[in-house]
Amino acid sequence: MENEHNGTSAAKKDLMAGFDLHGDTLPKFLVEKMLETNERLARQSAHEKEREEIVCRLLASDMTVDDISLILKIRADEIRIIESNNAKTTIPEYTRTYKARVKSRAKKQQ
Repeated sequence: MENEHNGTSAAKKDLMAGFDLHGDTLPKFLVEKMLETNERLARQSAHEKEREEIVCRLLASDMTVDDISLILKIRADEIRIIESNNAKTTIPEYTRTYKARVKSRAKKQQ
């Protein structure tokens, strides 16, 4: 028991090494962990934004939710949530762009 207590105490001392309660210095491990967490969250956020944009573009091109789900391997419920979140602004904007592109291609072929 005494040995266990000393181990815990030593571990606490190791964790607090370099930490000044009266100053503004954070332990190195804590700063590194915060940076890793921020980097992971930034990558995750970028991935989610990219996925949302792809889904919106496919919806704007009149692809069905089931087809998008099958191709992108995303649950249909998630696609419907993305659709409802972007129904007023993003999807109509992509629809206009898509229709203009289709029209432009048709004129070039004539």
